[in-house]
Amino acid sequence: MKRKMIFVPVIIIIVVASVFLGLGRFKRSKTAPEFQLSEVKRGNFEIPVSSTGTLNAVETVAVGAVVSETIKEVKVDYNDTVKKGDLLTLVDQTVF
Repeated sequence: MKRKMIFVPVIIIIVVASVFLGLGRFKRSKTAPEFQLSEVKRGNFEIPVSSTGTLNAVETVAVGAVVSETIKEVKVDYNDTVKKGDLLTLVDQTVF
């Protein structure tokens, strides 16, 4: 019976202490959270990316041109001074 008498006040003290601690935490948690507000702006979003590796083409195409014409006349000689836009040769434009 004495054991019961000791446990009842201890349990009451634990319950009362828990209620006070719980209320203290509940009251402290009512502080407003902090936010940072800003206006929405349109613009470019750039993220630089650096990487190493090998690039492979999806499709490879050979491009070239073959031009074969007959020179009709050469307008300059060896060691002649030429300027931008000077005519150097005349190409024979006869159609075969």
